[in-house]
Amino acid sequence: EQTGALYFDDVKDVFREADVLSLHVPLFPETKFLINEETIKLMKNTSFLVNTSRGGLIKTSALLGALRKKELAGVALDVVHGEEEFVFSDKSVDNIMDDDLARLSTYRQAIITGHMAYFSDEALKNIADITVNNLLQMASKLLKKGIFDDKELPENVVEMLKGMCLDKANLLSRQSLRVSTKI
Repeated sequence: EQTGALYFDDVKDVFREADVLSLHVPLFPETKFLINEETIKLMKNTSFLVNTSRGGLIKTSALLGALRKKELAGVALDVVHGEEEFVFSDKSVDNIMDDDLARLSTYRQAIITGHMAYFSDEALKNIADITVNNLLQMASKLLKKGIFDDKELPENVVEMLKGMCLDKANLLSRQSLRVSTKI
């Protein structure tokens, strides 16, 4: 109570009371389509829904119905169900082939970005660091098994790997930016 936060014993009360419902949960079988016709009907028609987590948390057809019937004030989505088919490659000059996404993009009360929540210098550096560490761990195991000789590795292998990872992450981000401007 000192923080001003409200705590609920029943998740349905969260849907009923929230003015802004922002999703920050992983996608598991039990959370898939957490937002659906039933849960949207619990929400106030003045509520906003934000999803920067995983697209599969929201049943897009239910969201479309809610927007059409004005059961929600608006949505902001950085992720959408099935996005892997169109977000991670340059689709900036293509028509939107996903019918639900195409319809969703026509609503003025819907803001859709191309999975950009991770796109910051810090996040990209972390992605590169984790990738390089994973590669180095794998290389270490291969060295121990005698699969290759460490003399085959250039001295600056860590810097080279980080550079390659950051280059790829930046390329993906630029492609996502083009998608989000199209959407």
